[in-house]
Amino acid sequence: MKSIELNKLTWVMAEQPKAEDISFLQDKFDLHPLIIGKLTLPVYRPQFSDHKKYFFAVIHYPVFGEDGSFKEIGEVDILVNEKFVVTATSHPDSPVALFFDKCHSNLESCKKYFNNGSHYLLLIIINNFLSNYFPFLDDLAKEIDKIEEHLFKEEEGKTLKSISLLQRDIIEFRRIIKPQISILRSIFAVKEIANDDYLKTYAHDIIATNIQIWNTLENYWETINALHRTNNTLLSYKLNRAINVLTAFSIIFIPANLVAFIFGMNVDMPPVFRDTKIVFLVMIGAMSVTSLLLLYLVKRKN
Repeated sequence: MKSIELNKLTWVMAEQPKAEDISFLQDKFDLHPLIIGKLTLPVYRPQFSDHKKYFFAVIHYPVFGEDGSFKEIGEVDILVNEKFVVTATSHPDSPVALFFDKCHSNLESCKKYFNNGSHYLLLIIINNFLSNYFPFLDDLAKEIDKIEEHLFKEEEGKTLKSISLLQRDIIEFRRIIKPQISILRSIFAVKEIANDDYLKTYAHDIIATNIQIWNTLENYWETINALHRTNNTLLSYKLNRAINVLTAFSIIFIPANLVAFIFGMNVDMPPVFRDTKIVFLVMIGAMSVTSLLLLYLVKRKN
């Protein structure tokens, strides 16, 4: 657990908090047992609760793999009172932890964040938190452009897997962003923020940013679903063409198959078919009909 103390305000950062970290927070905040449980165990839904001495919130964020794709959902627990801001993260490389390290390594440039109290610092943390979403949104846009490019190059089979993976990433991202809007509104409704015009304006701007992220994801979701439908239509069209060609081939070879079937029967043939010249002419006729039908099929396809 690390901390920064400036202007009588302390920001405590706990990455994957251990038992001793929870004990420290218990002593400082006189935490309710329910809050302690939420700090020690994963919370699968964003939450907010306002207590007399502090308020507590749980916010989720996307964790990305090395290739930039969605990996899992991370969690940030936030405790705020007049003198402390505590952030506890489930992953060491969370956006909040990265911002804390940036402030810790350059205290002079971060003094301004501590000048207006704990609630202003909280707004700065949340705003920086949301800003980290935009590179991922840009990556999603690039992936959609690639899928669209491959789709109209008639690479539908290769595109199908890419579309499915991108749909998964957008679904998980939407799961995080949508409930977060109401949680942020609950946080910004506390009297220390709601009664301060400057903080309230800043809070409204953060809400607008979160809504912008949600609207962007909705646009991406509609786009990727449209591409999915287009891809399925093209695949169905190609499948139907293949079936039509196979059906045509089977029909074309019916005359030749019929002749082979007749002469392959173990029965006495009429005298006319005992002459090898006649048999040869019948075979030539069946082959000619098959060839003409094949030629017609090829020309029609072209």
